Amino acid sequence: MAAHRHARTFVLTPVPENLFRDPIEYLLVGQTRLQTVCEWLDHIAADPTDPEATARAFGAVDYLASELPQHLDDETSCLLPAMRRRCRPEDQIQDVADVISQRSSAIRRTASVLADVLQRLVRGESLTHDRHGLNVILAFTAAARRRLTWTGAVLFPMAQRMLTADDLVQMGRDMASRRGAPYPE
Repeated sequence: MAAHRHARTFVLTPVPENLFRDPIEYLLVGQTRLQTVCEWLDHIAADPTDPEATARAFGAVDYLASELPQHLDDETSCLLPAMRRRCRPEDQIQDVADVISQRSSAIRRTASVLADVLQRLVRGESLTHDRHGLNVILAFTAAARRRLTWTGAVLFPMAQRMLTADDLVQMGRDMASRRGAPYPE
């Protein structure tokens, strides 16, 4: 443990609760946070013996357990239903929703296995010769980046064009409520 005492800590700072007033921005911040975790995982996969690998793994495990499920739920349970109410048939929102749902499911499945792999690293086990564990890391980052690309290029621009101020207020309230946080008035 002494070797890790001076290691840098990899923790994401809390998202300001006032962003619930702008739920699309909140979701965009969530995208950036997922990208940051992917970068931590890239470092682990590239060199699992790096002195900071354990700290990165610890931060990633915390994110996978607490924040990732909420982020995915924000999109599938808040954003997509609001968009379905506003979109016209020619907007093909069901096609977009299907892609997002499939990619969310893939990330959830991989995240569960990934958390187990990272827990081993946190416990001090080596991943150096664990090809399966390293492949899980790479599979997760690839799936996450595909989803980040799709949501950033398709979903969020559509949402910004189609959702009303009332839709956004309701989304922000729902997102805050699911976290047990107050909606900022």
